[in-house]
Amino acid sequence: MINLKNLLVELEFKTPEEFKKYKAKHKMRPGTVVKVAGKDKVVDDKPEVGTKVKDGKLKSSGPQQFADDVKNMKGEFDLDGGMKIKDGKMFDDNGNQMDTDDIEDFYYQDAFDEKGINVGIDVKEKPKSDEPKGKKAKVDSVEFSSFGEKDIKRFADRYGVKVKNIRSGQQGNLADFEGDPEKIKKMLTSDDYGMEPEDANDLLGIKDEPKVDKKTDKDMASAANKANMKMDRDEIMGLLNAKNEPFAEEVYDILDDNFDKMGSLGKELKQKVDTLAAYEMGIYDMSEKEYEQGREELKKKLDDYYKEQGLDEGIKELSKISTRYTNRINEAVDEGDFITVMQEIRAGIDEAEYGITRLGALGFKGKDKSTAKKIENEFKKFYKLVDKFEREAEVDKF
Repeated sequence: MINLKNLLVELEFKTPEEFKKYKAKHKMRPGTVVKVAGKDKVVDDKPEVGTKVKDGKLKSSGPQQFADDVKNMKGEFDLDGGMKIKDGKMFDDNGNQMDTDDIEDFYYQDAFDEKGINVGIDVKEKPKSDEPKGKKAKVDSVEFSSFGEKDIKRFADRYGVKVKNIRSGQQGNLADFEGDPEKIKKMLTSDDYGMEPEDANDLLGIKDEPKVDKKTDKDMASAANKANMKMDRDEIMGLLNAKNEPFAEEVYDILDDNFDKMGSLGKELKQKVDTLAAYEMGIYDMSEKEYEQGREELKKKLDDYYKEQGLDEGIKELSKISTRYTNRINEAVDEGDFITVMQEIRAGIDEAEYGITRLGALGFKGKDKSTAKKIENEFKKFYKLVDKFEREAEVDKF
């Protein structure tokens, strides 16, 4: 009788590592029996699926699997090329969040060697601190004119603060402190020392922030988002209403970060605007009638979408919330300080405007041209925002 098992034994490997290298380079049929370190092993017909971090490598069963698994990764990982994964999101070397396609492309290009073998990506997982959680602060060279070394130590122990490096100063002793910033502040502002709370805050780098309830914060964020959306709408409609002028590329740049947020409509609009932009660049063929019809369809769909968002109501609500917020703060800014800061901002804007104008004249092509145009559009929005803020900011006038 023929022993089928013996027929399926094709190869022998001295070590598991030797078998692993062979398997990575060759496709082996499921059920094949091989000898590894003297023992029979059946080749599994179910390849391992998933993403693992092991021995300084981040390795996945494939680019698409990697993109899916990134969403579930907790912690912080530094990858080759300056990329970073942090709590389910991936960022490029400029700190911009990457979408699914970008993540897949990254894994395909960086995880496979020149022979096409999936070797993974070098990774550094940020170590978790062994120290207990909680804020810590350091304060150096606190002056004591009448406290000796023992007095300073007892003083720090009383407030649960760690003292370091007690030394002689010009007018007594100096000491450095480390610990919870609130405990240090309580110690320094106590009757025993007598520092003013504002001075203690400056020393510790504590900023007095107005207390605003979470609902107000949430309402402000929502209304501000609608205000930004309204600026986008006004700019897009201005482009679409300008007859005999190309519009698609600029509209695409304005909507680029928002297509995904618009759901199925966003996918439809992205394809439509991309096609119209291709026609404007002379790389897609359509009639002038079809082009103008596309413009009108785009205008109607965007107009309907923006009406559904209730943008004008959002502006009114932002005004109401801002008034409530300002009343809670009850602190007006000095007009002289405000004018000085705005002059500094204006000077920076003038420099940036000169550079951005030159950037647009350099003659970029393709994706670079689109990015340069996007920079120009974002700068225009920033310029308008500064103008509006300068007109409407509340300051103390003397």
